[in-house]
Amino acid sequence: MDHLHRARTLRTAPLAHFASGYANHLFSALVGTLLLFLVFFLLRVVLRREWLAGIAFVVLLSVRGLAGDHPAVDTCTYVAIYAILVALLLRYGLLAAMVCILVTDLLIALVFTADFGAWYGTASLLTVLSVIAMAVYAFRTSTAGKPLFAGLLDK
Repeated sequence: MDHLHRARTLRTAPLAHFASGYANHLFSALVGTLLLFLVFFLLRVVLRREWLAGIAFVVLLSVRGLAGDHPAVDTCTYVAIYAILVALLLRYGLLAAMVCILVTDLLIALVFTADFGAWYGTASLLTVLSVIAMAVYAFRTSTAGKPLFAGLLDK
């Protein structure tokens, strides 16, 4: 009986490991987004102009690129990343910024494979399916359940 319990535990271990890692990425995306929003909000209060706060936010967070091995490339990359993040935050809100950070973090941190028999295959498949599910849900919500090509067929 102990052998059967051990076999079940080994079979469900990748799923538990995936769930733990996914929850960790979700929590870090939530905390990171809230901290970035706090920095932007404080800059907005101090500078009293949204556009000026956006520029200060990008400059303040892109300075860390100067400490890398390739400062020009790193700084330009950080400027682009944080400018997109500010635009996303201002245009679509906090939830969109959090999902952006979560998906980016998931796609960078997790190993992808086409061999689902490998020990990391379950995490790979579940990560891809969860990102697809979020995209499908967001698309379905944005169309408000209406048919996509309904207007084209009426003409």
